[in-house]
Amino acid sequence: MNKTNGAQQRPIRVTMLGLRALFGAQGGIETHARDVSQGLLEAFPDGVQLEVIERQPYVDPNRQVPEWATKLALKAIWSPRSTGAEAIVHTLLGVLRAGLTRPDILHIHGIGPALLTPLARLLGLRVVVTHHGQDYAREKWGAFARMMLKTGERFAARFANERIVIAPGLDAQLLAMYGSQFHYVPNAAPAFTRGSQTHMLRALNIEAGAYVLHVGRIVPEKRQLDLIQALAQLPDARWKLVLAGGNDHPNAYEQLVRSAARADKRVVMAGVLPPADINQLLSHTGLFVLPSTHEGLPISLLEAMAVGAPVLVSHLPSLDALGLPAECYADAENVAQWANAMRERMAVATNPPQAVDWSPWMAAFSIDSVARQTFAIYERALAH
Repeated sequence: MNKTNGAQQRPIRVTMLGLRALFGAQGGIETHARDVSQGLLEAFPDGVQLEVIERQPYVDPNRQVPEWATKLALKAIWSPRSTGAEAIVHTLLGVLRAGLTRPDILHIHGIGPALLTPLARLLGLRVVVTHHGQDYAREKWGAFARMMLKTGERFAARFANERIVIAPGLDAQLLAMYGSQFHYVPNAAPAFTRGSQTHMLRALNIEAGAYVLHVGRIVPEKRQLDLIQALAQLPDARWKLVLAGGNDHPNAYEQLVRSAARADKRVVMAGVLPPADINQLLSHTGLFVLPSTHEGLPISLLEAMAVGAPVLVSHLPSLDALGLPAECYADAENVAQWANAMRERMAVATNPPQAVDWSPWMAAFSIDSVARQTFAIYERALAH
């Protein structure tokens, strides 16, 4: 809380900006912002007033929000529905609005929206930027978009009052690149528990313990095609590959994935699913996989570990930093290695699948811990 000469004053007024919608939109930024919002309002009910600016095209007017969310303000602002323009246009409008409403902290999520950090500072706002990952490494972006994303990263380092990264090890890398301090505050692990319901398995015609599960957007860096090719090398017809997720904007890669899935009856395209259905699929999977070529700290992985699913992920700096057992890693883009790792998992799988105890890894990812670290950074920004 704001203080003057030790006296308790009004709560810190925070406006979050840079996400699509807090409820109903898929994505790591959206999930992170939702978890942090919940944690802040629960840990500091009298210490923070929270507003979240959303992109109007992603807001379902009939959506239901949980009880805790009735304590925050959700403000939908127009944005174009265009891959290249929606984030920057919406962020511009959000920054200009914040210039009028004057929050104590403008919390910008993502290095694309961080392009507007200098404008926010010119308007006299205190800015915290959360760096969710080096998005310019994603394959979908062209040369100009990558240049702009790198510029957003540089502007966050240069102009933000305080900076957060969600990926382990990225704070040291950015310090070396820009000489600016970034605080590592990870994504929060969801409050998932291992479930017993199986209606989603029946709906998808899959068997407990006999399917490989991937959860995420269908975009090139997620490498769903590699999984389909790896599955083709495995003879066990009983095992299936479930791809849960979609894409906000249709793309050529998604069409390739859907075409490859139609050619192999063992591939199940589950689409975008609500958290309860994802929880059920994670609870019964024989193996959760993440063959990406680019990741920060994927919330889907934390969800899988929260319910005790066995996992197999790419060797990437942020994932290697988690220190998972060696058998949980494979080299990205090495289809033969992924096929072998999947084959080994299939050989020892049981029905029902046995839960893995990930508790030694999960302690650092509680929503309360993440919220308290974030609140401390707000206080640091106000002290500047």
